[in-house]
Amino acid sequence: MLKHLHGLGLSCLFLGFITLLVSCRNEKQLATAKANAVAYGLARCDCEKQRRKEPQGDTRECTEAMARATRYLNINVEFGKFNSAATAEIEKAGNDAYEKCLQSAAQK
Repeated sequence: MLKHLHGLGLSCLFLGFITLLVSCRNEKQLATAKANAVAYGLARCDCEKQRRKEPQGDTRECTEAMARATRYLNINVEFGKFNSAATAEIEKAGNDAYEKCLQSAAQK
């Protein structure tokens, strides 16, 4: 009976370890997705600043940066399988970066 309980304890320990690994992986995926959302927000801001210039600036680089960030973000979302709260967090990170960038541009 003691051997059975010992095996059960190891199983619980192993299960806890696996849960911790999955949790850490999910946090890393969320952080990566947020970073890509911020990259998108900053590229979007750069495009907006270029469009507001007189004469209008070149938006090729920022458009390419937006496409790249979107591609990476789509990969993050596909592999991350985020719930709605995490998805909202990701969107907020990108929108906040965009708004902060526009505000800092307006103050200059």
